[in-house]
Amino acid sequence: MANSPVHFLVCLFVILAGGVARAASSTDAGAEPPPQCQPVISGVLWWLTPAAERPKLNAILDAMEQAGMDTLWLLNTTRLAADPKDAFLEEIYSEADRRKWRVIIETSHVGDWYHRWDVPALKEADRRHVENVTRRYSRHPSFYGWYINYEIYMEWGEKSDKIRELYRHIGHLTRPATPGAKLTISPFFLADQRQIRGNFRYASPEEYGRWWQETIRDAGIDIVMLQDSGAEHCECVDKTTRAAFFSAMKGACKANGAQLWGNVEMVEYRAKSWDEFARRLAEYRAAKVEYPWSFDMTRNAWKLNLASRYSTRIVSWGWEFWNPVIPKEKVGNSRENYATYLRYHRDVMRASKNP
Repeated sequence: MANSPVHFLVCLFVILAGGVARAASSTDAGAEPPPQCQPVISGVLWWLTPAAERPKLNAILDAMEQAGMDTLWLLNTTRLAADPKDAFLEEIYSEADRRKWRVIIETSHVGDWYHRWDVPALKEADRRHVENVTRRYSRHPSFYGWYINYEIYMEWGEKSDKIRELYRHIGHLTRPATPGAKLTISPFFLADQRQIRGNFRYASPEEYGRWWQETIRDAGIDIVMLQDSGAEHCECVDKTTRAAFFSAMKGACKANGAQLWGNVEMVEYRAKSWDEFARRLAEYRAAKVEYPWSFDMTRNAWKLNLASRYSTRIVSWGWEFWNPVIPKEKVGNSRENYATYLRYHRDVMRASKNP
């Protein structure tokens, strides 16, 4: 480990005064903001699959704790909360209480909502779920907040009005039901100006920041967990682009007294350039196979470092690909991926204590 690329990055990340990671990319020059938090993951988005996870709950939480986590971000919870005989969420909240963790839970989960835009139906789904969750779990000390589970980039015209109406409605539901609980959201940004993935409208970081500043204020959002790799989920999204959107969202949050957390995706598509991404995406689409994900801890260390310069905490999507308790081989070996992150986390924490 001492001579590995990850160890080298950890050494670069340490700053003498504060013991928090600092590094400059060899391919992206320029001054960086000082770190706002440690470049480590404090919690993960967890898509619950009770059949597999219920008998292994404590082992999963122990693995998270060993990796330095204290935050759960729960999805796929609507049926669990609606069934009075199901105790899985109660077990999760009780364990989180014992460990003095925080839990963020979705306000609803409605499949393919984006192609329907049935706002009245979505409002009703949120109302039912918020009521169920509030009644059954809000008494727990670990009940930290709600996640608006309508993931977007930004919108224009009528769709902008509709999504803001929905977000505002969710704020009106959750604030009186659970005073003090945080309202969170995890948007992405769009970097693909060439429309390689499809005919999606591009907004500059400035336009993006203005839209989100108004949206955060209108809905009363407390925490934005910005996805770090954009809609493309690809390494070809360069540092300058990522930093510009992080900076824009940080400004939008600051204007409203909201927190900015980073959502660092632990897997991504490999492509060094937009041309390579376009070529490989076309090949995979023609073959009707998925573009393969990659878990690369050297890349993840770089991404965590960048997010730490704009965020007060870092959470992550992609836990299923490095969960050691329920092994998977889709993106390498999940146990090996977890072990790689543990070594990285250990090195960061040691370096921060001994700058």
